Amino acid sequence: MDNSAKSQANTTSARKRTAVLAVHGIGNQRALETVRGVAAAVTLGQTGFWLHPERSGIDVDLSVLTAKVDDRRDVDFHELYWAHLMSETRAIAVILWLFELVSKGPLLRRGMNAVWWGSATFVCAAVASVTLICIHIIQRFAQAVDEPAALILAPMLIICAAAAYAGLASLLQRAWIIATITLLAALLFGGALYYGLNSDDLGHLTALFLPALASLFVIWVIMGGWGVLVFTITYLVTNIALMVVLNVRYQIYWDRDNIIADIISHRWIPFLTPEWQPFWKVWHEGWIVWSLTEHWSLIIACSILIVYLALNGLFLQSYLGDAARYFRNSPGNVGVRREIRKQAVATLAALHESGLYDRIVIVAHSLGSVIAYDMMRAYFSRVCDDFPAPDRLGAIVERIDRFELDGATKNDPEALARKREEFRILSRALTAEMAQCRSDPSKPGMKRWLVTDFITLGSPLTHAQYLMCLGNSLEELAKDFSRRVDEREFPTCPPELNRSSPNRLLFNPGDGVRFHHGGLFGFTRWTNLYFPMHELFWGDPIGGTVSDLFGPFVLDTKVSVRERKRAKDVLFSHTYYWDGTWPGGFSAPHIKALEAAVDLKEATRTNRPYGI
Repeated sequence: MDNSAKSQANTTSARKRTAVLAVHGIGNQRALETVRGVAAAVTLGQTGFWLHPERSGIDVDLSVLTAKVDDRRDVDFHELYWAHLMSETRAIAVILWLFELVSKGPLLRRGMNAVWWGSATFVCAAVASVTLICIHIIQRFAQAVDEPAALILAPMLIICAAAAYAGLASLLQRAWIIATITLLAALLFGGALYYGLNSDDLGHLTALFLPALASLFVIWVIMGGWGVLVFTITYLVTNIALMVVLNVRYQIYWDRDNIIADIISHRWIPFLTPEWQPFWKVWHEGWIVWSLTEHWSLIIACSILIVYLALNGLFLQSYLGDAARYFRNSPGNVGVRREIRKQAVATLAALHESGLYDRIVIVAHSLGSVIAYDMMRAYFSRVCDDFPAPDRLGAIVERIDRFELDGATKNDPEALARKREEFRILSRALTAEMAQCRSDPSKPGMKRWLVTDFITLGSPLTHAQYLMCLGNSLEELAKDFSRRVDEREFPTCPPELNRSSPNRLLFNPGDGVRFHHGGLFGFTRWTNLYFPMHELFWGDPIGGTVSDLFGPFVLDTKVSVRERKRAKDVLFSHTYYWDGTWPGGFSAPHIKALEAAVDLKEATRTNRPYGI
């Protein structure tokens, strides 16, 4: 081999490689769609790529994009693709998840509760619509059009008979308490049945209020007290709106010159007597929303269901379906979530064990950021016991482990920014030292951690308390989140101080050899990019700050697609984080922010980052 060939071979062997692992978000994602966008953004659209299958040769659909950073470093862009693992039965999953979110109440972050109220109102209206249509079907099928009271009396007869039978059976078994309760129930329902058979008003009352009461009961069972509150408000407001429509159409009449005075002047007259025409006629004609006698109600119910089916096809199933399957803790979702995490951890392990890389950057969007967070904490906990001995990593370990952040610094933005940058420098240096560690004969199973940066885009982790914790109040959700952090289920940045030894971040008390699994973000920097939200629809309602939940050393960065800051510059910008089609192209502020966070050339500037 001549000298030039030897020189070229040496140059090739000396080249370093960075891996960027992109994790896509919700929706009908196509393989490589997200990673192509991220790769173009972090290279500012100036670098050409070549495509090749991943080295195992198992999956040619998920090719690797490779680009040249400079003469010393290449970068491979990989994608963690998980959309195909989601089950197709998403429609029921979405509605069940929405029921659970409604039952929690409006406990989202400030500015998002209006979304909860709107969603809860629509969900309650949809349940009431289904109930009304079902009752109409039963009424027609049973040919009980002329006797609406049968819709109440028939079930009442069944309940009375069942309670009487249970009571008599309990007496024979000498189960006195059960016998007493069931026989009293039989007497109660029997008395109500007898009264109903002899009542002239029961049919009218049934037609007016049975659908609403049945809806209220169903909503209470599946959505709890918050659902009852929302439906009650919706029911009252809708009936007031119907009264206004009836007044405009001259079907009822208020004094149009002074409606308030008209209502006040008749405050002592019962609503069911004809002295005051509006309410008496509404009652007499049965013009009440969600009743069997108000024909607009059936049309409205059908319209609501058509809108729901359209939304489900266009948005709910294809987008919220993934989130519903991943966040909802039901037995049917465990298998899907476990398989996604399993393949995610396997992907991260393969990157570490390939021996090709000295730096790994994870860029995760939307729900993908939650999956990536789970992937990182799972893999870190698997390998942290087998990291190199702390004395092989130098004094940086001690500096991070004893890093202090007092309360005064937390309340001073400038001091906090300085502390955060100091900690991020130390974290990067620690990972660089680990990347340079070679195998240790005394520790044959030694593992390394090479993830220098975790970059989240539009992350729902900003709503982690609401989506990932248990509780029916802000206090309960915050307490459950704190418990999970304290138990090291949720790693924070910086790592949570050890309970038994409050000045230790990376080690357990008395154990200076093995790193504990809660110290993930002592090694990895976390940068969170988000479009600030304005008036619900401008900006990104899914993303937001995460440092107030996951630690003050998370670098939250506001981004915009425009150089000129405006309050409402982008409508629903959740998918624009790597979009280079806005004015300025790949020089737009949001692209520059992503490029700076990944910083592909950072590892080539110095062997020991930032001079440490």
